[in-house]
Amino acid sequence: MIEVRELPDAFADYAVEVTGPTAADRLACRLREHGLATFGGVSDRGAATRLAQQVMDVWPHRDSEPDSVTVVADRGDLSRTPGMAGFGHDGLDLHTESSTVAYPPQLMMLACVTAASEGGACVLADGHLVYQRVSEQQPELLELLCAPRSVLFGGASGHLASVFGAGEDGRVTV
Repeated sequence: MIEVRELPDAFADYAVEVTGPTAADRLACRLREHGLATFGGVSDRGAATRLAQQVMDVWPHRDSEPDSVTVVADRGDLSRTPGMAGFGHDGLDLHTESSTVAYPPQLMMLACVTAASEGGACVLADGHLVYQRVSEQQPELLELLCAPRSVLFGGASGHLASVFGAGEDGRVTV
């Protein structure tokens, strides 16, 4: 069984100051070192987009608006449509983003400009830790999860790929 634990201080532990001329360098460094960075002080959509553009390629999502920002909010009945559960008020199962595309983004930025009146918690999984635990506890499963074309992502119109792979820099990809 894979352990699940809360990181109550994750926001503080991975915090980066994102103001000033070296903000992007500090943010990129924290991401390289830990794979996660947190920050505050981003007060609007434009500021979030500008910060993202300094450290990553911003590209449109199926549900994004023209500036490539996807606003996650309760949109009522739309959330009952397959693939649209994120636009409701119910919790989501653990998932990866853009698994329906052959080359999903390697980095994702989440920004909360307006807090939800209730709920809105974000659960993240450490992909490297999951890889390590599966490697230690179920190596035969890891072999299957690393096999090329072992999983169909995105349903009938999706693509075959592995769950885990080796990145160019020796890191594990999910």
